[in-house]
Amino acid sequence: MTRRTKILIGLPLSIFLILFVFYLIVFQFGLLEYFVNYKINQIVEDKFPIRIEVGDIGGDYLSMLEIYNITVLYDDGKNSYNMAFVPHLMAEYALSDLLRGRLQFSKIFIDSAEISLRENEKGEWLIPRPKIKSDVEPALLEFSIDKFGLNNLKFSLISKSDTVTFNDIILAAHVLGRDDTYSIDIDALSYRSSDSRLSLKSGGGKASLTGNSLIFQDIFIMTD
Repeated sequence: MTRRTKILIGLPLSIFLILFVFYLIVFQFGLLEYFVNYKINQIVEDKFPIRIEVGDIGGDYLSMLEIYNITVLYDDGKNSYNMAFVPHLMAEYALSDLLRGRLQFSKIFIDSAEISLRENEKGEWLIPRPKIKSDVEPALLEFSIDKFGLNNLKFSLISKSDTVTFNDIILAAHVLGRDDTYSIDIDALSYRSSDSRLSLKSGGGKASLTGNSLIFQDIFIMTD
């Protein structure tokens, strides 16, 4: 075998081996999850009293991403509790949009998540607020989600005297953030509540938020 032949055969094999090792390290040995957790908390922890942990990340990465076992922990130094747990989140997108800095998703689906809010001993809701107050209004995050879905979500309000839960929350909607306005167009919404008066058999409509102005349109609800 000539030297030229060895090079022609060896070079592609070497490139393949390097890419294969890179794939194993990043996607099979947890380096991607480590990097994502590090970057998320580098951004979030300095601004809000929460910590986010991501379990596993999968998908083809080019058009679809699946994230498993997302945990959100609230901790302000005096009070701490598990604020959210998301077993499965799936996002579909065009990679070209993300590479251009456009947060455009064709679909985001969240399955069987659990979210809770608690009161402290003073009766104040422990909601993540910015650690440092600023007089400068934060810039609006521009994004679009063509199909946003929730399935079997549980939301709990835990006060000192009582707990109200909303179970089996199902939502299908279109969500948009653009031109200083957040808007949501709800095609379907339903849930059960531990307080039967608050249960919703079916609902929908539109809502938009611009500054402090909240506008509702075409709202319909059907209770049990």
